[in-house]
Amino acid sequence: MVPYFAICYFAGLRPDSEARALRFEHIDWKEGHIKVDVTKTNDGPNRYVEIEKPLRAWLRSWMRRKGPIVPDNFAKRRRRLIYGYYTTPGATLADEAKWKQLVPWGHDITRHSYDSYWEAANRGKAGSRERIMSNMGHRDFKTQECTEPGGG
Repeated sequence: MVPYFAICYFAGLRPDSEARALRFEHIDWKEGHIKVDVTKTNDGPNRYVEIEKPLRAWLRSWMRRKGPIVPDNFAKRRRRLIYGYYTTPGATLADEAKWKQLVPWGHDITRHSYDSYWEAANRGKAGSRERIMSNMGHRDFKTQECTEPGGG
């Protein structure tokens, strides 16, 4: 699950659609980008997200892999991780309501984190607003501002 989470945290892909459909063949190491061909609306063109140094370091061990980035039992494992199953005392799979409510927007926590950290690191740099919008697949900055938990 490391490639999936690394790409979600360090490239901002939508975890339930874009990252889930991603294959190792979509990662172009020579050109330094990830081709995102499954988008939220499926009517937009492909987008290319830069592979920055931290993501390259995380994925180095998988550079020669082929196939999907997600493991076979992905859905169950991801749900348990992002909603706190492993850190909730007495949690059982049968009682998902007990642990899922701890992080109601957990499905998008990686994307929100990428957006926030990238924006903070690049605030004020020429072209940074346009670049983060492009990386995130947003058409305008108003959409970008709504990616924060509790946003409009």
